[in-house]
Amino acid sequence: MAARTRSNLIRAFLTVLFSIAVLNHFALAGSLLISWDSVADSRVAGYKVKYGTSSRSYTNFVDAGLSTNQVLPNLTEGTRYYFAVVAYDAARVEGVPSSEASGLVLQISGVPTVSVAPR
Repeated sequence: MAARTRSNLIRAFLTVLFSIAVLNHFALAGSLLISWDSVADSRVAGYKVKYGTSSRSYTNFVDAGLSTNQVLPNLTEGTRYYFAVVAYDAARVEGVPSSEASGLVLQISGVPTVSVAPR
């Protein structure tokens, strides 16, 4: 009985572990998570993250609101993205952008998957 219970616990643990790995693959594939320090100015109404595949040429943006971190989704794996953050006021007037940073979206399509099946 104890061996069967232990076997069931191991199987349940592996199933949960496999589920977490699969869910993380879908949540993180083609994404970058960036964060920044807030601007110490009471007029700040939010932040925009501007990004693109060429340095200082931002073809996309995401409005992060007052959050100081943002996931940039649906990016191309294996591609370097450049980004800057800019604060804006209530009239949507933007301030001076931050220094540029860059990140490489990792290719995780080559990561092997694990299949767990009961015996």
